[in-house]
Amino acid sequence: MKPLSSIIIILLISSVAASGQSGLTGTPTTLALGGTVTGPTTLDFATSTTANLLVKKETANYFTILNGGNIGIGTTTPTYKLDVIGGARFTGAFVVGNDLMTATKLQISNGRLFELQGSATTLNIFDASAGYSRMNINANGNIGIGTTVDAGYKLDVTGTGRFTGAFVVDNDIMTRTKLQISNGRLFEFQGTPTSLNIFDASAGYSRMNINANGNISIGTTVDAGYKLNVVGDIYSSTKILIGTIGLNTGTYSLAVNGSALFTKAVVKQSTSWPDYVFEPDYKLPALKDVETFLINNKHLPDMPTATEVEKNGIDLGDTQTILLKKVEELTLYMIDQNKKMERQGEEINDLKKQLNLLQKTK
Repeated sequence: MKPLSSIIIILLISSVAASGQSGLTGTPTTLALGGTVTGPTTLDFATSTTANLLVKKETANYFTILNGGNIGIGTTTPTYKLDVIGGARFTGAFVVGNDLMTATKLQISNGRLFELQGSATTLNIFDASAGYSRMNINANGNIGIGTTVDAGYKLDVTGTGRFTGAFVVDNDIMTRTKLQISNGRLFEFQGTPTSLNIFDASAGYSRMNINANGNISIGTTVDAGYKLNVVGDIYSSTKILIGTIGLNTGTYSLAVNGSALFTKAVVKQSTSWPDYVFEPDYKLPALKDVETFLINNKHLPDMPTATEVEKNGIDLGDTQTILLKKVEELTLYMIDQNKKMERQGEEINDLKKQLNLLQKTK
C-alpha cells in the first residue's frame, strides 16, 4: 500500500488540474513522497466553496467528493453521504451510530422500504412500508417469520409455509418430524423408505398411512392392498364417484361404474309403503282393465317402461315399492278368486245333492 502522503498528493494534483488553479500541473502517473505522517494533516484542494474533488482516469469516474461532503463511487452526483453505483463489500463490521446495525434502512428499487433493526440479541427485518416485522433472527439462532416473539423453535412461522423442494430432517427426508397445530394437538410425520405415517401423538395411534405403492390407509397402518382402506365411517357432503371418468353421473350422490358387492343394503324409502292396498276404500283395478293396459302398453301399470329403464336406470326403492304393491294387489285378486271358487264349490255341491234326489225319485 502507498503511504498516505502519496495518496494525498495524487488527489491534490487531480484537484488542481481539474480546477485550473496554479500549482503542480501536467499528467504524472505516479507521485510519491517519502516520510511518515505523524500528526493531523489537512488537504485544502481549492479555495472555492463550490469546488468538488474528482478522481478519474480519462473518461472513467472513480471517486467523487462534493463540496457538501457527499461521497460518490462510480458516480459524480452522489445524493447521499455515501452513494455507490455497483456492488459493495465489507470485510468487517458495518457500524451505524456507534452501534452494530441498530437501525439501518434498506430501500429496494426505490420502492418498498425495509429496515434492518439490530440489538444485542436480535436482528429484525422490519417492513417500514407495511408497519410490521417480516423476519426476526435471535442470538440463539431461532428464526421467526411474521413474528418477533422467540417461541423457542429454530423456525417459527406465523402464517402459511410452502416448500417447493424436499423437507429434510436429520439428513433424511421426513424420517420423523413433529408438527404441532395451533399449540394444541401434536402430530408426528413418521417416515420410512416404504411409507409415511401421520401419527396422532396426543391420542397415541395412527391417523393415516401412505405406502410407497400409493395405497392409503386411514385409521390403520396395515396395507390391505387397496388404494383407499378406511377403518371407520366415511362421510361425504357431495358425491362419491367410482370409475365414472367420462360418464354423466347427473345428480347422483353415489355413482359406480362396475359391479358392487353388498352383504346388506338398506334403502330408506321417501315414498309411502303400499300397505294402503289393504285399506277397505282401496279400489282394486279390474282384471279386465289390467289386461287392456297390458295389451296397449306392454308393461304393468305404475312400472317404468324398458326405454325409461335404459335411460334412467332402476330406482331400487321405488321399484321395490311398486313390486310390493303389485304383489299385494295380486294377493287380493287371489283371495277374491278363492272366494269365487269356494262359492262355486258350494253351488256344485248343492247341484249334486239335487241331482241325487231326482235320481232317487225315479
